[in-house]
Amino acid sequence: MNASFDLGDIATWAGTIVAVIALLRPELGALFTRVTNKLEFYPLDFVEVGFSNFGPTIGIAGTVEALPNSELISLSKTVVARTENPAHELRWLAFKPLSVALQPDLKDVQAAAPFRLPGQQARQMSILHCDRGFLKDISNDLLLFRNRWNDFLARDLPSIPPVQAQNPFEVFRRFSERPENVAIHDTLKSKFIWESGAYSLELIFECTKPRREFRHAFQFELSPEDAALLRQNATICLMEVCGVPNVRFNFAYPPLVGRNPEGVKTDPPS
Repeated sequence: MNASFDLGDIATWAGTIVAVIALLRPELGALFTRVTNKLEFYPLDFVEVGFSNFGPTIGIAGTVEALPNSELISLSKTVVARTENPAHELRWLAFKPLSVALQPDLKDVQAAAPFRLPGQQARQMSILHCDRGFLKDISNDLLLFRNRWNDFLARDLPSIPPVQAQNPFEVFRRFSERPENVAIHDTLKSKFIWESGAYSLELIFECTKPRREFRHAFQFELSPEDAALLRQNATICLMEVCGVPNVRFNFAYPPLVGRNPEGVKTDPPS
């Protein structure tokens, strides 16, 4: 059986093909973006490790770039794990100024929120990640500790010798050594995760439209001195809640190794 096509048939088929391509163009574009796009991240050569009233924290700074098309970044999180220990997931909390100041002015700190990163436009950023469940777990204890502190100042401060009463650190020491307050301090210390040793760190950017993840793997190591310094923050947390003046949290800044700008692109868990 011979098939023949005249010019009218060819024109009809060509029109149909063009129409189908036009209908599929958004889907094909999304598929092309899903397959080809990259989210490159160039970190500074150190990571900020902390412990505060937000629990364990990781601060990581650098330059991120979407190639070749834009990406809508909906979340950044870090997964940290010490050898043979359970992993901890920390989620973004705030964008900090990319500066040399170790204690940035709070007015320059912005709450972390989804943003669109235009294609082929690099952006410098410093992201603070925290344990979202920590404050929920410990908030009642911190509130109780502060209420006890206010009661202590009103009721017991007059009985402290004047010279010691003028030293807020001595007043806090006397208060914190009471057994009921030691128990709250111990609860806070039980949430501390930073021990000396080697850690793996995975920085994950979650994106939408299309939905996928970009993963970047690193390593860092905390020295015994780093861990001891950070452990002091459990006490500083309580001092900060009580409004003791001139207290600052300690941080460790170990080198960040194993940098791979391109990272790995994956589909997020369903």
